[in-house]
Amino acid sequence: MALLFILILSIVFFGWLGAFATSVLAFRRTTRRWACLISAAGSAFAAIGVRGASMLDDYNDFPGYTCAQRDSGHIPGIPASRWGPRGEEYFGSNIDWDSEVELFPLGLKCSYRTLDEPRLEATTHSNWSYSIFGYAFLAMSLVQLVRMFGPALGGSPSGGNEVERVDFPPQ
Repeated sequence: MALLFILILSIVFFGWLGAFATSVLAFRRTTRRWACLISAAGSAFAAIGVRGASMLDDYNDFPGYTCAQRDSGHIPGIPASRWGPRGEEYFGSNIDWDSEVELFPLGLKCSYRTLDEPRLEATTHSNWSYSIFGYAFLAMSLVQLVRMFGPALGGSPSGGNEVERVDFPPQ
């Protein structure tokens, strides 16, 4: 199953790469516009895919699964002596925690607090690579959309449909 997933991702990636290369190298304005549109759509879908990948693990077993796996045993800012006894839970009975989705940095934010006095709070975030890739794909998508509608793509501002009239033989 994982091999099929990698194969599908490879096909999508090389399709996007081909559209991007065509948008840069094509000679005809219409071809470049269509390639820009395909590349922009591919980049937008890739950004959505990165967003989904950053949240995928959170719904495997139970809400908060990613927090439990990512931070279990080493919550920064809260010493292990303050955790309390560990039973069936991933965290000690003295730790209250929750998770929420965030847009910057892209991914999952896990918040922890101790239940006894003095109260301690700590927050962890998803890996920065999700943000880098997600926002890079969004930026590529916007650049391709600007290129698609911009006059700098080549040809005339009115769309390049004018025909220059030349009398032959010249008089």
